[in-house]
Amino acid sequence: MRSIQLFSILATVAAALPAQWALQTPSTAPPPRRAGAAAFDPISNRVIIYGGLITSPAQSINEMWAYNGSGDWSQVTATGASPRWGHQMVTDTALNRLVTFGGRSPTINSLADDTLVWNGTAWQTVATTNAPSPRFLHGMAYDAFRNRVVVFGGRDGFAPNNETWEFDGSDWTQIATPNAPAPREEMGMVFDTSLNRVVLFGGCDESTQTVYGDTWSYDGVDWTEVTPSNSPSPRFRGTMVYDPDRSRTVYFGGFDGASRRPHGLGRQRFCCCGESLVRSGAFFSFIVFLRSTCIGAGPVFAAADAPSAACSFFACIFSFLAARRTSSSRSRCRSASWKVLRLCTLEFLPIVQ
Repeated sequence: MRSIQLFSILATVAAALPAQWALQTPSTAPPPRRAGAAAFDPISNRVIIYGGLITSPAQSINEMWAYNGSGDWSQVTATGASPRWGHQMVTDTALNRLVTFGGRSPTINSLADDTLVWNGTAWQTVATTNAPSPRFLHGMAYDAFRNRVVVFGGRDGFAPNNETWEFDGSDWTQIATPNAPAPREEMGMVFDTSLNRVVLFGGCDESTQTVYGDTWSYDGVDWTEVTPSNSPSPRFRGTMVYDPDRSRTVYFGGFDGASRRPHGLGRQRFCCCGESLVRSGAFFSFIVFLRSTCIGAGPVFAAADAPSAACSFFACIFSFLAARRTSSSRSRCRSASWKVLRLCTLEFLPIVQ
């Protein structure tokens, strides 16, 4: 009974607080980099970052670092990984491993089409019969409903494409969809567990200097364009993650392409809800930026209320449950829509559905 009362009080307090960013200041952290990849490792219960570009000297790296949400970063000793940037990395929740594909590797300008999995101690190359063509800056998400890694688009060195590929854990299959987003690179792509669909937003075509602001969903058969009443302005190279506790896709920052500088709205955070939500009790979440910098840029953060706009960064959502989730309380979005959230600074991001 006391626990129920405590959860009720926490829920009331959390509901009164705005969405907030918190700057983390670990004493040990990875050196500045861009175009690396980050994912949550279910084996060690930590966020792992791998690879990226550094400036001194200008080169791609194969470093791995781990962060548990508090305290300092720790460098991970790993074997089997070559220097790499422009790749993507996702968590295979069915097999409890990380999966990475493609990017520029092993040199700073070469392109890769290899598939690697992280087993907690080493990277292992998966010898696939088929694979997407060598590419970088593609979109990648793990479909936890169908247990497939989904890759879309990316650049092969000269132009982006709009191919859709799926990895089942042992081989790749190209999916011929009736519809698809236009060819692009550097888009945001996540899996929405409330809809059991991959969600894609934005991106660009450097060949034509086109910047996109469209939203698409993929169900394993076809791509469907979503036309929300509100949406972030066209942009690319931002960070997009899915918050399962709130059934929201969260997008931060990016470039608008007009001036080749971080987007003027780069300090805005957008949230997209799907068709239905099932939640009760208080869910406490907080987003931690793992590293955010432009090569050759100034400070990582320009102010305390929100992360500064930056060329490339890593973000991850950590959550813990403050009350039991049940099916007795349901709320439904009237329409799928993006909305901008006000930013300020506190330690946690408390949210109640």
